[in-house]
Amino acid sequence: MLKQVRAGEGDNVVYFWGAGQFPVARRDGSQWSVLIQGPLGLLARHSDRLLFPIKDPTGSTWAVVDADVALARYAYLPFGQQVLADDPQNIGFPYRYQGQEWDAQVGLSNCSGTACQAGLRDSFGGSFALVLGCTTRGPSAKQTQGP
Repeated sequence: MLKQVRAGEGDNVVYFWGAGQFPVARRDGSQWSVLIQGPLGLLARHSDRLLFPIKDPTGSTWAVVDADVALARYAYLPFGQQVLADDPQNIGFPYRYQGQEWDAQVGLSNCSGTACQAGLRDSFGGSFALVLGCTTRGPSAKQTQGP
């Protein structure tokens, strides 16, 4: 899958899938990353260094560490609005609330092919609204009919 960007506004992102539901590698511009997946989602990301997300039970990333030190930390409101993004080393770790990829260019999360905005409980391009966050995976997500 290819995420294209507008001219002059960033790099194209190319995702590579294996047999599972999550990508196993991605290329941001000319930078390759290997995504190490486990049964509950992303365990680590390896590009120029190995990064480990520290997650809560919902899969939301609260911190990113390498072998030595914490590199970034994040905090969210109950429906996913990000209230803290402390990334002093600019690692740009995109997997945030409930493990969904944050697309800073458009200001939306990539919820398995549906773009959604946290806090609004609404999906763009889908026919339903989500009661909890913006994911349809996991036991806590409940769907209701949209307008």
